[in-house]
This record gives sequence, structure tokens and C-alpha cells, in this order.
Amino acid sequence: MKFSLSGRIIEVAYKYCKMSIDEFIKMAGEIGYDAVELRRTQISEKTTPEELQQIKQATQKYNVGISRIPACSVKDDASMKELEKYADMAVELNCPYLAIGFETTQWAQKAADYLKERDLSIAIQVHTDGPFESPELALKTLKEIDRDNFGLMYDPANYFVRRIDYVKAVEQLKDYIFIVSVQCLAEASLMMPMPRENAAFTTSGTYSVSLVGWISRRSSMLSRKSALMAMLP
Repeated sequence: MKFSLSGRIIEVAYKYCKMSIDEFIKMAGEIGYDAVELRRTQISEKTTPEELQQIKQATQKYNVGISRIPACSVKDDASMKELEKYADMAVELNCPYLAIGFETTQWAQKAADYLKERDLSIAIQVHTDGPFESPELALKTLKEIDRDNFGLMYDPANYFVRRIDYVKAVEQLKDYIFIVSVQCLAEASLMMPMPRENAAFTTSGTYSVSLVGWISRRSSMLSRKSALMAMLP
């Protein structure tokens, strides 16, 4: 089991980050995280070779890996070509997982097949709205794609806001979970109205999934309470 810290905790309105990547990676290492998950505000198709080497040097300097990077939405030959650049960056950073978007099952399969040749996998975040917005729909989508390097970053908070049993969903989706996302959220009543971005959830205890993988913390630095889901080797 490894712990990864998401760049979301220093990201402001999905536009920029409060720290440089070097500062962020250093902080994660000092706290004790094994890796960091980079956001699009930290790495993208605009990242230069020089900037990529700076990220790599920071990971080596602070002994912190990269767990997942964002990639493009795959929908045609041009976007598949763009995916190659993200794969190159992932390989250079020794990063095992990428996040992609896709318009059809066939393009998701093509992306997974290409990335498997590079020894890379796709970890899609469970989210509201889309082909993974419920356990049943997620299973249907995953079975249609049918690639062993295409799986999920399981985020129980997004199922909570849909009033879905996010603990039961772990059992339903366990064969496809590569990463578990832990958001640091305040306890709240199920009857309490709340904005989607700040929805809260709690568990009665720690739920375990018997697989080897990552836990990625994606919470606000200002949050005070947390819910934990554990991944066991």
C-alpha cells in the first residue's frame, strides 16, 4: 500500500497552484507520502522537456514518486497522437497511471491497448455524471471496455452526493479499483443540503479492500476531519 498526495490540495479554482511543483513534491516527502498525483495545472501538453526534467529531478531529490498524471480526451487519431506525448511523460516520470477522457468504448480500448505497450494503465476517477456515475453503470462500462489496464480511481465522495451506498460499491467494483481517493471532509447529516463541491460523508469505520495499489488524498488543506478507506496488500 502506498500513499499519494494530490495537487488538488494546493490548486485554486482549477486554474493555478499555490506552490511550485518542487515545493509541492518536497512538502509531500517531508510529510511522509510515497508519491504525488499531478493536476493539469501542474503538468499538461504544454509542459516543456526542460520542465519535465525539473519534475523528475524533484522526485529523485525528495524520493517521492508520481502516482497519476492527467492526459487528453481520446476521440480520434489526432488525440491518440496527443496521448503519445502524455505516455512519454509518464514513462519518463516512472508514473504508472494516467487519467483520460473518451467518447466511445472503441477509443477507450485503443488508448488502453496503446498504453499497455508502454507498461502504463488508465485510472478513471469515479465521478458524478458520466459512464461511471453509479456502480452499475461503471461495471457495464468497464466490462464493455474489457482491458486489464483500464480501471478506476475510486472516490466515495462522488457516490455520496448521489446518495449511493459507497461502501457497498467497493465490493461491487473491487476488481477494477487501482487507486482509492480519500477526501478530507466534515461530517454532515444526510438530510443537510450541501453544495456538490463541498459535499461531506463519513463512515462508521475503516473499510478494507484486498488489493495492492494507491491511496490518493485529494482534500483541501483547510479541512479538519477525514474519512479513510484502506487498501491492503
